[in-house]
Amino acid sequence: MFIKICGITSAADARMVAAAGANAIGLNFFRDSPRYVTIADALVIAHTLPPYVDPVGLFVNATPAVIRETALSIGIRTVQLHGEHTPELVQDLKDLNVVPAFSLKDEASVAAVIRFVSECRQLGRLPSAILVDANVPDKFGGTGQPAPWNFARAVVARCSVPVTLAGGLNPKNVADAIRAVRPWGVDVASGVEVAPGRKEQFKVRQFVDAAVRAWRNK
Repeated sequence: MFIKICGITSAADARMVAAAGANAIGLNFFRDSPRYVTIADALVIAHTLPPYVDPVGLFVNATPAVIRETALSIGIRTVQLHGEHTPELVQDLKDLNVVPAFSLKDEASVAAVIRFVSECRQLGRLPSAILVDANVPDKFGGTGQPAPWNFARAVVARCSVPVTLAGGLNPKNVADAIRAVRPWGVDVASGVEVAPGRKEQFKVRQFVDAAVRAWRNK
């Protein structure tokens, strides 16, 4: 079970999340986000992580040059792309693990995800995984709104690459979400926070434990 805690803004929270058993943290480089971190802060956070926890850079409508330069300066190997992204961008970033994010709202949005992956295959470069999230206009994750689990399950059933579920997850519903959607991984931000960018240790531990138990028993 892959578990990512997104929107980390401090080294202390990064260490706490790692100790709780998460596999990855999210570092948000979108300036309009309340969870935004500078490259300098991200460097400190990433260097405090143990080697078994992956720092993931989150970008919104960033150019390949910016994505690559930021990742290289921090030592990030995995990037999560929000906004307008294309199969060509996945191919261009072949030196990185690329996780495109998609918002789900209907069957058409499910078909768009499957079509994107198919076009990536035709270009000879599949994404490492995809992330499915709630559809909230002009927002790029961290809204606390749940993704439609029925459509997320449809993506999992039809997609040939690993699928991570995000959108409104928290310690109370993550087990139900895993049983309903059967994703490869789960991603949470606001569901384990006391304020945007500030994680609560008890909630993080509850979330990780609930996810692991549900995955083992699904």
